[in-house]
Amino acid sequence: MSAPILCVAGPPFSPALFRGVQARLEGADVRLVGLAPVANDGLPAALEALRAEVERSGASAVFGHGLAVPLVLSLEGVTRVITNGPIARLDPFAAALASIPQFALSELLRPTAFQAWLRSSAGLRRAVANPYVMDRDTVAMLTDPVLGSRVSRSGAARWLRELPDWLDEGHISLDGVVALWGDADPLYPIDPVLEAIDGAPGARLRVIEGGRHLHPEERPWAVSDLLADALSVADS
Repeated sequence: MSAPILCVAGPPFSPALFRGVQARLEGADVRLVGLAPVANDGLPAALEALRAEVERSGASAVFGHGLAVPLVLSLEGVTRVITNGPIARLDPFAAALASIPQFALSELLRPTAFQAWLRSSAGLRRAVANPYVMDRDTVAMLTDPVLGSRVSRSGAARWLRELPDWLDEGHISLDGVVALWGDADPLYPIDPVLEAIDGAPGARLRVIEGGRHLHPEERPWAVSDLLADALSVADS
């Protein structure tokens, strides 16, 4: 795995979500890519920025989590790895946010109130097996780069607003994709993924047993092991 691997997270998370995976892939060039500010110009602009980074870096693979999955599935000419995000429709919470007008949504995403909700039992504590993982400092570290500035908050809001149409308009392809899926995710269950992968030529699924939505944060060792194995197979 000598060529770079780009890691992209969807809002409200920054690519800091992959820092544990990055630390464990010793000898690999793992780069964390943030796209929320670019999304101010829409998802096509964010996708173009991601394509430009792939070309500039000579990346061999792009690894996307959560609401970044549809963008990664819209790439061509690079190994695409996805984990626990939308491939056909948004989870109910993201869909509800996507229905809010962009300016109001950007205001809702202000960190003081939104991070408090994320730390609650109704928020990110459902996204991990151990709810104590989502303490104040961790939630702030994962989301401040996206929620902490007006520009990136506005980009996150536009990203959410445009995702339903992006999924409906056929931008994505699962052909040849590698899916590393936590099988205990209440937001994006594994069964629809199994069905979708079944009908996609060359697609492969690796299961992270007991992994919930934020397994890259909670179980980075499992993600890094499966990612290294999947990419070594892809390179061979």
